[in-house]
Amino acid sequence: MRVSYYDPDQRALEKAESRRRDEEALVSGGISHEELQRINGGYGMFRGSKLVRRPRAKAADRTPGVAP
Repeated sequence: MRVSYYDPDQRALEKAESRRRDEEALVSGGISHEELQRINGGYGMFRGSKLVRRPRAKAADRTPGVAP
Protein backbone atom coordinates (compact mmCIF):
# COMPACT_ATOMS: atom_id res chain seq x y z
CA MET A 1 0.00 0.00 0.00
CA ARG A 2 1.36 3.41 -0.96
CA VAL A 3 1.03 6.17 1.62
CA SER A 4 1.80 9.79 0.90
CA TYR A 5 1.90 12.72 3.26
CA TYR A 6 0.90 16.30 2.62
CA ASP A 7 3.91 18.57 2.38
CA PRO A 8 2.85 22.23 2.19
CA ASP A 9 6.25 23.31 0.84
CA GLN A 10 6.11 20.70 -1.94
CA ARG A 11 2.51 21.68 -2.73
CA ALA A 12 3.53 25.34 -3.00
CA LEU A 13 6.25 24.38 -5.48
CA GLU A 14 3.78 22.30 -7.51
CA LYS A 15 1.28 25.17 -7.62
CA ALA A 16 3.97 27.66 -8.65
CA GLU A 17 5.05 25.33 -11.46
CA SER A 18 1.45 24.91 -12.57
CA ARG A 19 0.98 28.69 -12.64
CA ARG A 20 4.19 29.08 -14.65
CA ARG A 21 2.96 26.53 -17.22
CA ASP A 22 -0.44 28.26 -17.40
CA GLU A 23 1.20 31.65 -17.99
CA GLU A 24 3.47 30.18 -20.65
CA ALA A 25 0.49 28.59 -22.43
CA LEU A 26 -1.41 31.90 -22.35
CA VAL A 27 1.52 33.93 -23.67
CA SER A 28 2.25 31.45 -26.45
CA GLY A 29 -1.40 31.32 -27.50
CA GLY A 30 -1.61 27.62 -26.70
CA ILE A 31 -4.75 28.25 -24.66
CA SER A 32 -7.25 31.07 -24.36
CA HIS A 33 -7.96 32.90 -21.12
CA GLU A 34 -11.52 31.55 -21.17
CA GLU A 35 -10.36 27.96 -21.65
CA LEU A 36 -7.84 28.28 -18.83
CA GLN A 37 -10.56 29.66 -16.56
CA ARG A 38 -12.81 26.75 -17.46
CA ILE A 39 -10.07 24.21 -16.71
CA ASN A 40 -8.77 25.80 -13.52
CA GLY A 41 -11.95 27.42 -12.29
CA GLY A 42 -14.14 24.38 -11.97
CA TYR A 43 -16.94 25.93 -14.01
CA GLY A 44 -19.97 23.75 -13.77
CA MET A 45 -18.56 21.79 -10.85
CA PHE A 46 -21.43 22.88 -8.61
CA ARG A 47 -24.07 23.22 -11.29
CA GLY A 48 -27.18 21.49 -10.13
CA SER A 49 -26.01 21.55 -6.53
CA LYS A 50 -28.04 23.23 -3.87
CA LEU A 51 -26.21 25.07 -1.13
CA VAL A 52 -27.92 24.96 2.23
CA ARG A 53 -27.07 27.28 5.09
CA ARG A 54 -28.37 27.32 8.61
CA PRO A 55 -29.82 30.67 9.63
CA ARG A 56 -27.51 32.49 12.01
CA ALA A 57 -28.70 32.67 15.58
CA LYS A 58 -29.49 36.14 16.85
CA ALA A 59 -27.15 37.46 19.54
CA ALA A 60 -29.92 37.22 22.16
CA ASP A 61 -30.53 33.55 21.24
CA ARG A 62 -26.92 32.45 21.68
CA THR A 63 -25.73 30.67 24.79
CA PRO A 64 -22.46 32.19 26.04
CA GLY A 65 -19.51 29.86 25.59
CA VAL A 66 -21.35 27.52 23.21
CA ALA A 67 -20.46 27.49 19.53
CA PRO A 68 -23.43 27.99 17.17
